[in-house]
Amino acid sequence: MLTFEDFKKVKLVSAKILEAKEHPDADRLYVLKIDLGEEQRQLVAGIRNAYSTDDLIGKKIIVVANL
Repeated sequence: MLTFEDFKKVKLVSAKILEAKEHPDADRLYVLKIDLGEEQRQLVAGIRNAYSTDDLIGKKIIVVANL
């Protein structure tokens, strides 16, 4: 369980999805390129069964930026 003190340390940032590709080794994953404003990052998301790549491009998401 996350305490409130620990939750206050979590950095939640709005990010825009720039690219979305199917993961080459996993049927349920996408590899996303995202823009956090101050930097771009790559992350993997297990949302392939819910969205197409076209649905994701340009969408805003919330990211935990300090894990």
